[in-house]
Amino acid sequence: MKKNLTFLFIMFSLVCRAQGTEQQTIDSKIIRTWGSAIECKFIRSIENADTSEYFIMVFQNAKYRSISDNVIIIKNNQNELDSFIADAESVQNWILENKGRKASYSKNEFYIDTELFPTKGHIMITSQNVRDMGGYTFLTYKTFPIFIEYLKSRKVF
Repeated sequence: MKKNLTFLFIMFSLVCRAQGTEQQTIDSKIIRTWGSAIECKFIRSIENADTSEYFIMVFQNAKYRSISDNVIIIKNNQNELDSFIADAESVQNWILENKGRKASYSKNEFYIDTELFPTKGHIMITSQNVRDMGGYTFLTYKTFPIFIEYLKSRKVF
């Protein structure tokens, strides 16, 4: 009886393990900026015979300093990632064209206002559309091109 129960337990464990999802980090980069860090990763997810890849970005919400509130932005496919990259490049082009001017600009998850103190010289990245203002963090003008290049370094499927 004991052997039968042990055998059933082992078989049950193997069946449950086989049905799980395996996550592999393909590539990762930590971009340090303005007293915080943004962790960017390209992840491969394997579930049974299906394989997919996606981009994930994790950062401490700058809205709070006394509690830990990690914010996650996920781009599940290449179209979402391409749109995110296009928005980032649009912000980068705006910065180059409007250097020295007092103005603001937003493009979906990116926001810049050259007159506001925390964003002066910084680009705000939000977890939702800027108007909804979920969690947010900042990248400096200097680190923003590094961020864009990293986004463009891989494809997801």
